[in-house]
Amino acid sequence: MPHSNFAICLRSTGEFIGSGGSHNPASSFGWPELGYMLKREQWGKGLATEFVKAFLSAWEALPREEVELAVDERSVVLGEDGRAREAMIATTDETNGPSQKILGEKCGFEKFAAWGEEVTKNGEAVYQGLLTWRYFPRQRGRT
Repeated sequence: MPHSNFAICLRSTGEFIGSGGSHNPASSFGWPELGYMLKREQWGKGLATEFVKAFLSAWEALPREEVELAVDERSVVLGEDGRAREAMIATTDETNGPSQKILGEKCGFEKFAAWGEEVTKNGEAVYQGLLTWRYFPRQRGRT
């Protein structure tokens, strides 16, 4: 899937409230990666969940063809045919409970990796814990 980024706008007014999509088609785990961000005043209204569900539905409807990808082995789940199942991943800060709830409870992602990296905040190097999630498309006739 090529870069697929979208403006997220309120249906009622057309006001731009954020963006989201597959912002990194070859993420650090090798799979397409979902990302989204909304203006703070729009948080907690179910809009991120609505976007993620709509994006995944559109992604699942895309035509498929077999390809070879170099992916992180931690992300691989084998199907009944012994081949790796296709996945979409998303990464959250370990302290971002609302996004974890959207992915894990509302949109069908499963957490599969916890890791971290050093980032700079206010001129200081700090450790940022990250959680990575995976989602498998639900397509007819596929595992």
